[in-house]
Amino acid sequence: MNLKNTFNEDSFEYTTMNDIIAEGMKQPKREPLYKNLWYENELCVLFGASNCGKSIYAMQIAKHVAQKQPILYSDYELNIQQICDRYTNEDGTIPCKFPQNIYRPNLDFDMAKNFKERRAYLRMRIEEAVTKKGIKLFIIDNITCLHPNLSKANEAATFILELRTFMNSLGASFLLLGHSPKKKDNSPITLDNLAGSKNVGNFIDSCFCIGQAKTDGNEKRYIKQLKNRSSQIILNEEHVLVCSIEKGEDNFLYFKEEGYAREKDLIKETGNITPEKEKVYQLYKEHKSYRKVAKMTGISDKTIKKMDR
Repeated sequence: MNLKNTFNEDSFEYTTMNDIIAEGMKQPKREPLYKNLWYENELCVLFGASNCGKSIYAMQIAKHVAQKQPILYSDYELNIQQICDRYTNEDGTIPCKFPQNIYRPNLDFDMAKNFKERRAYLRMRIEEAVTKKGIKLFIIDNITCLHPNLSKANEAATFILELRTFMNSLGASFLLLGHSPKKKDNSPITLDNLAGSKNVGNFIDSCFCIGQAKTDGNEKRYIKQLKNRSSQIILNEEHVLVCSIEKGEDNFLYFKEEGYAREKDLIKETGNITPEKEKVYQLYKEHKSYRKVAKMTGISDKTIKKMDR
């Protein structure tokens, strides 16, 4: 970076904050890739328990991104037949049509190697995708297939830091998928539920998770943000995005958005996403009194107090 007011007489370069900001203002503005969950030139982590739908949601993100930019989805979990079953009709005769910009490498050769060799081949594949196809966006599903000790904080942090350094050298953007142990209680999801959480959290730009809950007896999923360096966290514990997993008429399996709820209601299996309840939560977040909310919604203040418990 060639900036003014650099103290060249010293061994290291020092630049004033004003010149740093001036230089940053000249650079292209980074755009959100999907909602405000993942931004350009960021290392983002999506995690959740096994079978919560991480790969389904990640492919939904890839499909959205591929409308504008090419993306490489490195899938270490599903085989070709499993993918076919997921994205065709019931009898497997009508496929879902994806954008031509989504690429998926054949990783059978890599999976036959040890963890260290898999990581080396991943780097080579990404470098080739950048230089030969101009791809700058990458989803890696699942990082537990690349390292055997991600539950150990120091090893997880070293792995993430190496990936981040590699990503920055390419000017790329990474979305990493990770497992988390099943929670034994109904406590809210936090960064502590991510393997190696404290150290890993220091080196990533953003993180969001998928939780599981039952509302009205139906299995639901919810999306919650845990870290975001580029914008305000919108999907917090008071306002998670509730979804169901559906297959559309085009045979695309996806997270269907149904509304918002408080996480504590969902994990207590008392969540009931209705427009009235959503309105109450929104007004209460605006610091309106129970009596004021009751007057504005036509719901008794006694009922509103129960909703807020």
